[in-house]
Amino acid sequence: MKDLKVQRAVTTELAWEPSLHSADIAVSVKSGIATLNGTVRSLPEKWAAEEAAQRVAGVTAVVDETVVELPGEGQRSDSDIARAAISCSLQRFRLFD
Repeated sequence: MKDLKVQRAVTTELAWEPSLHSADIAVSVKSGIATLNGTVRSLPEKWAAEEAAQRVAGVTAVVDETVVELPGEGQRSDSDIARAAISCSLQRFRLFD
């Protein structure tokens, strides 16, 4: 029962942390060890989630398994990167013609 209370407290603390979007973070607690799973939008947001969980009474350790997923324009597919590399290479060869 204590772990359930701590889990709720961590979830609440994450929701009140203004520097992160907590909707995509799941919390589980076992023997006082809080595990964070899900996605965050940046590395500072990842750190903020871990620090928020550490502030909760009853948390003895935090395992942060969140993954940083850049929003929208920050992501490029492998195909986009390959096209950009080819385009750059072609432009370089044109300079030496």
